[in-house]
Amino acid sequence: MRLYKIAALLLLLAAAGFYLTFYHAELAPGWQAVKRANRSFFYGKQVSFEDLESRLASQLKPLLPWDRSVLWWSLREDEIASRLMEHPLVEGAQVERCEAFSWGCFVIKVSARRPAAIAAIGGETWIVGQDGAFMAPLSSAITLKKLFGEDVPKLGRLPVIDGVMLEQGSLEVGRARLRYVLKALALIEEESGYQISRLAIKENGETVVSFRGYNMEAVFDVIKGQMRRLRQEARRFKQVMTEFAGREGALERVDLAFDKVAVIKLADEVVAPHEEKEAKRR
Repeated sequence: MRLYKIAALLLLLAAAGFYLTFYHAELAPGWQAVKRANRSFFYGKQVSFEDLESRLASQLKPLLPWDRSVLWWSLREDEIASRLMEHPLVEGAQVERCEAFSWGCFVIKVSARRPAAIAAIGGETWIVGQDGAFMAPLSSAITLKKLFGEDVPKLGRLPVIDGVMLEQGSLEVGRARLRYVLKALALIEEESGYQISRLAIKENGETVVSFRGYNMEAVFDVIKGQMRRLRQEARRFKQVMTEFAGREGALERVDLAFDKVAVIKLADEVVAPHEEKEAKRR
C-alpha cells in the first residue's frame, strides 16, 4: 500500500513537471512558439477577393469559415462558395487556391448581383436583381443602407414593375413571370434606346411601358415568350420616336400590339404610320 502511494505521488509530480515544462509560457517559450507555428501552418490563411469593391468584400468576410483548417478549405471550396451566395448581393461565387501554389492561399471570385428593378411580390415591394432574385424589401431602410450604402438614392431611378403576380397565381409563378419581364424590359431598352421608368402587365396580358422623361406610354403585345416579336415592336417604337424627334411631347400613346403597325394617339387624333398591311391584333 505504501509503495502504491509513493508511485501515485511520483506520477503526480511527473505530470506537474510535464505541464510546467511544456505548457507554462514563462517556462517553455520554445514550446509555445512551436504550438503557434503549428496552428499557423494548419489554420493560417491568406484570402483575397478578385476585383471586388471593398464594401461588398467587407460584408462577405464575416461569412467565411475562418475557424476551419486549411485542409478543410481545400476540400470544401464549393461549400464556402455556397455560403457566400446566400448574400443578396452575390449572384455567383468561386473559391480557388492561388495559381502559384502557396499553402493557405485562396482567391475568391464573386459575380456581384446588381439591382435591376422594383417589383411587388407577395404583398411586399422588393428591389430585385437582373436574375430575378429578391435582394431587399423597399420598406427596410436599414437593410437598404447596409447593402447599398451611398448608392441608396440611385435605387429611386430603377424601373417599377407592376402586375407580375396573378390574382390566382402562386409565388413561384410570379417569380417566373418576373424573370421573363426583366428580360423583356432589358430587350425593349436595348432595341429602342430609351430608358423605362415603369412597366405594367395588364389583365389582358398587354404590356404598358412608360419611358423616363416622356409623358407618353407605349403598349406592347401580350407577353408570350416571343422575344422576336417583342424585338420588332421595340424597333418599331424607336422608328416612331425618330420621326417625332423634337415633337415627342405631342405623343400620348403608341400602340405596338398590332401586326406591322404602330397606332399613335395624339391629343385629338389617331394615326397609324408605317402600316404595311391591315392591322390585326394577335
